[in-house]
Amino acid sequence: LCGETAQDREESQASAQLRVAIMALVALTIVLLAMVLLGRSQRMSKFVRLRRLKLATRQMLKHVQLLAVIGRVQIPWPEVVRQILETCTLFTVQIDALLQLGCSVGEQTVVTSLAIKWFMPIAVVALVALATLISVPMGALLRRFPCARCHSFAHVMVQDVDSFIKFVYLMWSIYFATLTGNSLLIFTCMRHPNGALTVILHPELTCGSD
Repeated sequence: LCGETAQDREESQASAQLRVAIMALVALTIVLLAMVLLGRSQRMSKFVRLRRLKLATRQMLKHVQLLAVIGRVQIPWPEVVRQILETCTLFTVQIDALLQLGCSVGEQTVVTSLAIKWFMPIAVVALVALATLISVPMGALLRRFPCARCHSFAHVMVQDVDSFIKFVYLMWSIYFATLTGNSLLIFTCMRHPNGALTVILHPELTCGSD
């Protein structure tokens, strides 16, 4: 809930909007740095060991996220398996729940949860596109500094359309399982000790009811 009274909801909405703005700036910085590092690593892809390490890391992340998605299925797993699956869920943070994104638009409802989770991939693409656009003036600014290192870094800072497409593909290929799992999480139920089944994200909703 975003607050019991109107004043509480207004304060919660302002706080959530501030968190979203800060998180967007941090995510934009991280994406831009990741694109720069990815471009540098691709230039070094002639090193066989580095290329193999990148592929192995990517496959490992995919596998862990897939296990996390499987772990959300309400199955009476053996204790050891359950602990392993719960550990894997640490790699799939629920950003919308952590930042209470629904409160930023006034209320945390099932509709807002669905909209946020289903449109999250589009938000990721928009973030990468914004980082690509920002890289151009940042590269031009670095070239103005009388520094050879700044000029060389400006060359790798500027991202083009090919870099944008490659990075979006990389993000979707790595986090496909997480994005899919988050989209379906709203339909995932959990069983309580009293035998009742409720939606994980909205415990006030009983599964199988209108």
